[in-house]
Amino acid sequence: MKRSKLRDRIRHFFRGKESRATREIIKGTSGVIWTPHDYENFANESYLRNIISFRCMDLIAKSVASVPWGMKKRLTSGETKVVPDHPLNRLLRRPNPDTSWTSLMIQTMCYLLISGNTFFERISPDTGPNQGTARELYTLRPDRIKILTDPVVGRLSGYQYTVGSNVTTWLKDRITGACDVMQMKTFHPTDDFWGASTTEPASYEIDTSNEATRWNKSVLQNEGRPGMVFVVGGYLTDEQYDRLEKQLNDTRSGADNARKNLIVEGEKASVNPYGWNPAELDFLEGSRELNRRIAFAYGVPPMLIGIPGDNTYSNYKEARMAFWEDTIVPYLNQIREELTYWLLGVDNPFFLDYDLNNISAFSLKREKTWQMAERSDFLMYNEKRKLAGFDERPDCDKVLVNSNMVPIEKAGEIQQNPFGAPGAPPPDGTPIDGNTPPKKPDKPKKEYEDLSMNEKDFYEILNDEGFSDKECLTAIEQAKELIKEIELTDESEYVACENKPFENEFSCRLKDPGQYEKFARVNNAGKVNGKRIDFIYGIKSGKSEIQAIRYPKSVWDKGSARKHCNTKEHISFE
Repeated sequence: MKRSKLRDRIRHFFRGKESRATREIIKGTSGVIWTPHDYENFANESYLRNIISFRCMDLIAKSVASVPWGMKKRLTSGETKVVPDHPLNRLLRRPNPDTSWTSLMIQTMCYLLISGNTFFERISPDTGPNQGTARELYTLRPDRIKILTDPVVGRLSGYQYTVGSNVTTWLKDRITGACDVMQMKTFHPTDDFWGASTTEPASYEIDTSNEATRWNKSVLQNEGRPGMVFVVGGYLTDEQYDRLEKQLNDTRSGADNARKNLIVEGEKASVNPYGWNPAELDFLEGSRELNRRIAFAYGVPPMLIGIPGDNTYSNYKEARMAFWEDTIVPYLNQIREELTYWLLGVDNPFFLDYDLNNISAFSLKREKTWQMAERSDFLMYNEKRKLAGFDERPDCDKVLVNSNMVPIEKAGEIQQNPFGAPGAPPPDGTPIDGNTPPKKPDKPKKEYEDLSMNEKDFYEILNDEGFSDKECLTAIEQAKELIKEIELTDESEYVACENKPFENEFSCRLKDPGQYEKFARVNNAGKVNGKRIDFIYGIKSGKSEIQAIRYPKSVWDKGSARKHCNTKEHISFE
């Protein structure tokens, strides 16, 4: 009866069911000590000591790192094209002198999986034609980063990196938010600044697996027996007790002392082993269940890391494709979006992108796509080529049908053309169906040619809706005027240029406006002797600086505004 109860306790342990008896068996105490939730312990317990969590993180990181990257450009037509000569392509080949792009991606993913956060640092020139363009890229250890916050508004204001006694600080630009350090993180439901570690939900299973491995090793060192019961008639003196215990520890423990006999002195002395065979302990199935749960936490199908008993997928190919679609591609999308915005900005037509065309995991999906394209009778030949990953050809914008695989419009002429040979045009130019389409009036040539490409598209849309040429041109001019009047207002107000101040204010110009790409206005930026002043920020390459000070005439007279302006290093006062 006692033997059965102990067996059940061990089985409960390996199946993850917590009980007071299990805790006593494993730790010899009245409670379980879980790994503290910090980066160093996560790294040690999951990446360095647990084979399953290490294999999951290693598989994810190396899969992400195996994908090739390049620069692309969005065209006005909505399509994209590869840009092989973009300066950032050099960064994608070798981010810095010490690290390849593959190594950088492995570091990125391992940091993200262990801590939920990855930090990038960029090095870019402050002057010259490549000003603001990243020339080197590094990853920073998350446990060395401290996030700085603005004490007034409570928002993130910068980062601090500490190595020994060396401390480096990067502050975010107050207007644009630009910073030479970028944080990529996962969602955390209770923390505004730090991401949630993927390892944390699996930490109990990882701790249980590590503790089971250590316990199993201890049992193995004790000849497969958790312990021995020594029964001695009468009482042992302290000296006899210590001598027996030392003899057991020194000469009977470990693999080297296996199968050695033990002599116990005293009347009616006996030694009774107690233990269980592997089937009774249920080690294998309990360990496999823990391993499956750890793999699920990382989004890795257990089949891919050699865990038997999981039949979710019919074969290895399907499991591998699901792993890439459900786990790897979302990580790739996050890296692409974060790096593109950080390195190029939101309005830049250029962007970083990855290429999955040569990834073998998608071979099954590509085969199905090619079969669908081949069997379809409604796609043009160029559309089929595009689905198969080939470039379009100028003579392949046709739909082919099964009747000798001729263009579909020719097949209609073979059956219906009453004017002569198949494909021959009617002698008088009349369409085959007898309906003559109405001819559109010619566009006003000069006005139409002067329009931009976008304005011509707008013109065509209005014209197709029945508007006259004059109404189309009038609508385009009205749209131009409306765009000039639009001002974006938030906590800062973006304006197209800073040439002249408004009529109701004076201006102290500190720097030449011609060197900036755009401007931002911050009202109520400060007060001088109780009187409000506004700032105009000039923005270039994602960085901002004060370009001019504005003095509202409602609170400033010209003399006092000029006097304040003279205290600054300025170009002019208006």
